[in-house]
Amino acid sequence: MIYDGNIEILHRVVEEHAVIRNISKHRNSDGTLDIDGNLLIWETVMLRFKKIMLWEKTPGFDDRDSS
Repeated sequence: MIYDGNIEILHRVVEEHAVIRNISKHRNSDGTLDIDGNLLIWETVMLRFKKIMLWEKTPGFDDRDSS
């Protein structure tokens, strides 16, 4: 299948410890959580994978912002 390659990518991500971040970098200098730093790591790794768009083909899907 088209997404079978994700298995090999996941193996490499785990072997590289690509989403592991040293605990000393979890917080900013002011003590707040470094959410942006964690998101950057996650989003960078996720670029490697083929994505499954779950909602676009769902009957009744409407991509307008509901807020």
